[in-house]
Amino acid sequence: MTVAPQQGNGREVIIVGAGIGGLALAMLLQARGCRVTVLEKNARPGGRANVIEEEGFRFDTGPSLVNYPWVFREVFETAGLRFQDYVSLLPVEPSVQFQWPDGTRLALSSDVQRLREAFEALEPGCAARMFDFLADSETKYDFSFRKLVRNNAANPLAWFGAMSPREMAASSVWRSLYRQLARFFGSPRLCEALGSYGMYLGGSPWDLPGLFSILAYGELAYGLWLPRGGVYGLVEGMVRAARELGVELLLEQEVRGVRTEGARVTGVVL
Repeated sequence: MTVAPQQGNGREVIIVGAGIGGLALAMLLQARGCRVTVLEKNARPGGRANVIEEEGFRFDTGPSLVNYPWVFREVFETAGLRFQDYVSLLPVEPSVQFQWPDGTRLALSSDVQRLREAFEALEPGCAARMFDFLADSETKYDFSFRKLVRNNAANPLAWFGAMSPREMAASSVWRSLYRQLARFFGSPRLCEALGSYGMYLGGSPWDLPGLFSILAYGELAYGLWLPRGGVYGLVEGMVRAARELGVELLLEQEVRGVRTEGARVTGVVL
């Protein structure tokens, strides 16, 4: 069976997969005047961000928290909608707590005063260096999102070539994440805690480049958030927004191939 976009005014788009990325793209393209159809092979949208519901309880099967709420707000606002009308976010405070074998604990927070007190408890007198670390990581975070995350590149050289010489110098890609943290903190435990964010990438703080201090910074700066209803509550909000914009979402429609004419895609095969 072949499915082709219906002819009409404006551009016709088929998106394969109703995960969070597919739903975001559908919202943005529909808001720009395209006519969007999303095909999802499963009975529920969401992709990896899915849910199990049993006896009145709900369990996320994929991601369980939201790191950068501004990304989702930007998607909704670009589509002409208010994020808070579709998704309710609850702050997770503290965001994470570390504990060592001797009972020492460190609770991280996006509240600067609480964070300062927690850091000072492990390394008295480190407050000024904590603020230096946050400022340094903010610079990295800013140009990383502007120049790297939001741009495509054919190879790593082209990717890093997007940065100016000054940004490259500030990137700390030539030193490990642990060494980058040790520039600011003398406490091995502070370095261990902040370096543990390298696990998000499946890497070690002794091997990953220092640029990835942005992982800890992102959580300290923007907090950690739980959508009401779990992360699937975010999916449900995006589905509702997409449908209100006019997106057609078809479930249990597995795409088995792509139809082309020359270099042009003309439809998909179900």
